[in-house]
Amino acid sequence: MKKFILIVLLTAPPAVFAQSGRPVVSSSPTAAAVTPVAPRPVVPSSPAASAVTPVAPRPDSVETGKIDGTNLNITTDDNWSINITVKDPTEDESKYVILLPDLGKNKSSYAKLAKSLGDYGIGYVAVDLRGHGKSAFPLHYSKFAKTGIDNQFNKMYKDANAAVNYLKNKGVKPQNIFILGSGLGANVAANSIVFNNDIGGAALISPTSNTRDVLSIPGVKVSKMPLLIAAAPDNKKLFLEASLIRNIAFLQQGTGRITFLTAYDKDGTDMIDAYLIPNIIAWVKVPAFPGVKEDGGGLITGAETPPANGVDNLPL
Repeated sequence: MKKFILIVLLTAPPAVFAQSGRPVVSSSPTAAAVTPVAPRPVVPSSPAASAVTPVAPRPDSVETGKIDGTNLNITTDDNWSINITVKDPTEDESKYVILLPDLGKNKSSYAKLAKSLGDYGIGYVAVDLRGHGKSAFPLHYSKFAKTGIDNQFNKMYKDANAAVNYLKNKGVKPQNIFILGSGLGANVAANSIVFNNDIGGAALISPTSNTRDVLSIPGVKVSKMPLLIAAAPDNKKLFLEASLIRNIAFLQQGTGRITFLTAYDKDGTDMIDAYLIPNIIAWVKVPAFPGVKEDGGGLITGAETPPANGVDNLPL
């Protein structure tokens, strides 16, 4: 048996064993050497390919404009830290406007209005509502419950209350404090009327009857302050709801106390920036129309003023 195996080994053609252990038969007697297999080249990855794609910042954390003033935090009665930017009025003015942004926006959305208020010597308190912007700790608004009378959206009136109390503690008279909100901020402003019925007025820009279960009508029904309400007819649903709110306010307060503005299009701060700034400033200066005594001795209230800048100004 050993002899047979020896014969096979001697008569077999030359073979070379590759790294895999399998025999490789050469095509000629001279091809006894094995050509080594070249290793696969390692292509270095580019920095761009290896870098992690950055996560886009949330829209409410991006500042879309510059608001001048002092940046500070105030605390609500439920211990939420609210970031505000405050600019005091000039010496010949004494009024402040509290600015409440729409859902998903921060106080920088009021940059253009804030600048105009400052140009006219009117002070302001621009607010990042809870869950938004620099007031997003400990919870972002995207995590808030969207329904329920006790959800965090419904507690935003506490943010407005904290801003009002901040100004009162500075010695500002209530009649010199105004609240202006757009979209969700408009509903929050209306909701806060119940607790701040002594202030100078509230402006509701593009309000709805219900946003995230924040209702506007209950506050409007008990309001004793002058109101400004604005909406554009291109959004029929929003315009009809704003008109309903206006009618309820008018039935509650009568003539001379409600100003209703309509613009061509847009809503919220876009409508403010495009059309309404002159009207808002005029309203802050004179929020209610005093009685005008004519030569005949009759008392007329609700005197109308002509439209400004293509906007229908319809005081009632």
